[in-house]
Amino acid sequence: MATIFQIFENIHSYLIEITFYNFILICVSIISGCFLRYFVRYYGWDIKYKAFRFPNEWHYIFTGEYINFSMGKGYHEKIDFIFVDILVEINGIPTIYSGKFEDYYLSKTAGGLDRVIIKYPTKKVFTAKGKAKVREIPGNYLSIPYEKIVNINYIYLNLSDL
Repeated sequence: MATIFQIFENIHSYLIEITFYNFILICVSIISGCFLRYFVRYYGWDIKYKAFRFPNEWHYIFTGEYINFSMGKGYHEKIDFIFVDILVEINGIPTIYSGKFEDYYLSKTAGGLDRVIIKYPTKKVFTAKGKAKVREIPGNYLSIPYEKIVNINYIYLNLSDL
């Protein structure tokens, strides 16, 4: 039975070979992972088969690829703009923020959303009598934290349809 000293001596004598083996193993893993990801996305296997989908469903919603699930691969490429109406509740008052969808950020929890960014935002506040007051918000972007969001309405627009 080999002693611990003999084992470490053996590792030390083959250190270059072990390092080279691990380097090659890591490189092959990275390259094959990138290739397989490209292959799955190119052939739309993530659209056809749920097992290949990203665990983050927000990607499919905010890129419009969610439409591909029912319409077929590539349909989302016809989308020119995504507009959103985001319902939030501030001090018990329902408010809708509308604007062009710009970006989103994920939370640290798996599949969670942290915030949504909209461009050229407007704000629609509802009064107790059910009337709405609409006003533009100064600035180009508005960041809305997910904790405040009650509901999101997505509007996928194609300029050729207008």
